[in-house]
Amino acid sequence: MGIVLLWLHIVTGIVSLTLSWLLWWQPAAPGRTAVALLMLAVAVWSAAYGAELASADAASIRFWLHIEYLGIATAPVCWFAFAVQYSGHGSWLTPHRLAALGAIPATTILLNLTNRWHHWYYAAITVDRSGPLPLAALRPGPWYWVHMAYAMALMVLGTVALARMWQHTARLYHPHMWVLVAGVCLPLGVNLAYLAGLRPFGHLDLTPLAITVTGGLIYWGVFRFHLFSVVPIARNVLFEQLHDAVLVLDQHDRVVDLNRGAEGVLGLSLAAAVGRPRAEILAPWPALARVDARAPVCQVELPGAQRAVFEVRLIELAGRRGDGGAMLVLHDITAQKALEAERELLIDQLNTLATTDGLTGLLNRRSFLERAEAAWERAASARTPVAVLLLDLDHFKAINDCYGHLVGDRVLRAVGQCCQQLLAEPDLVGRYGGEEFAVILEPESAESVLATAEQLRARIAALVIPGCGAGLRVTASIGVALGLPPLDTLTETIHQADLALYAAKEHGRDQVQSADSAGGFTLAAVGAWRIGRW
Repeated sequence: MGIVLLWLHIVTGIVSLTLSWLLWWQPAAPGRTAVALLMLAVAVWSAAYGAELASADAASIRFWLHIEYLGIATAPVCWFAFAVQYSGHGSWLTPHRLAALGAIPATTILLNLTNRWHHWYYAAITVDRSGPLPLAALRPGPWYWVHMAYAMALMVLGTVALARMWQHTARLYHPHMWVLVAGVCLPLGVNLAYLAGLRPFGHLDLTPLAITVTGGLIYWGVFRFHLFSVVPIARNVLFEQLHDAVLVLDQHDRVVDLNRGAEGVLGLSLAAAVGRPRAEILAPWPALARVDARAPVCQVELPGAQRAVFEVRLIELAGRRGDGGAMLVLHDITAQKALEAERELLIDQLNTLATTDGLTGLLNRRSFLERAEAAWERAASARTPVAVLLLDLDHFKAINDCYGHLVGDRVLRAVGQCCQQLLAEPDLVGRYGGEEFAVILEPESAESVLATAEQLRARIAALVIPGCGAGLRVTASIGVALGLPPLDTLTETIHQADLALYAAKEHGRDQVQSADSAGGFTLAAVGAWRIGRW
């Protein structure tokens, strides 16, 4: 039996060393280096312990005991480092903290090497020859218990870190966690039994064997569950740090989880929401409760101190056994909506600048002509006439010279307002030039065109310009032409109105003239209009 135990520890050391080498060459992943070093420490421990079992005298036993502690003292630190890194907290292990974690193991190794002079670690070391193999009978000193308490604390803390990770990890990764938890519980239990005096083989310590089994389980996990190539992404690393609000629903539409984003947006707590139907906890927001697979995307505005707009998505989750649920994801698009509103406002402003005269607020020449062409095409389709009015302010240069350009601007604005007040849709009015205005009318009769032009002239003549008193009198000359689309073009009709405008100027200004020098429209045009044939 003794020979079997001897060779078992030697084989354990070889297996642990092999596991260390294999784990070291796995692809880089959190915890890989730490667990490889753990297996190296166990290899040193097991091999030295096997050599100790093969020793017959106290001096040889003490020598191999010193070698064992190179692995015994460092193994708990390696385990703790692995658990911290694998659970997603590797940034905590700074070089300074690693040095602090290694302070007690380094002291343990030093005190063990110098134990014969102070007996702080072992109060006494004797050889027990009552069994098939000579075994070291060790009486602990004060530092031995410091080392044991520290080692147990690191093992337990590492296990707690993995357990917390298991608690907050998706079911897909639970087999990974079971491998790790089972692996660490075995050596912990064996070591605690040894310290409690439950030793079926006397002073023989089976902890190295148990840790080697742990290494085997981890290595099996590497190939079976891809332990290091598919590292479980812990809930608090990904789920909690999402900027979006997320609710996880089961197949019965009950809430099973939600992140901090959802707690903040909806004012819910995880404890109060879990297990309750979605329709119940989202009752204040009916639109959220109505989102389903038939309409998985919508936009919802949630009231609050600052009204927020969210894009809501329902993402179905397929379970392995057909027990999948869904995720309700609320993505805050308030800033995006504000940018869109600003963009639309900017486009409107740019469009206004591109189409509007900045002084009078009327259409500028380019925009007026574009809309006039559209009106001309509509009239051509409907076989209806279109009238063009060109209006020019009389002696406007003299107004600028006598009163200044500020007053001239007031005159232009007043005339523009006068035109807007008299005319209505679908009529068009625009600033055609410096002091020249253009109007497009869709008249009911030839007489109504001349009446509208005369009414406009009279209103302009009655204008009172603010700040100028009664001494400033504004008048306008107006030329009118009638076009019959598609027989006439817009350009031709404007030219005819321009000729009529010059005729009004030549006949004394402050009057209306039509394209016919006789003072009315051409008889052919009026006749064609009245009988509806052109």
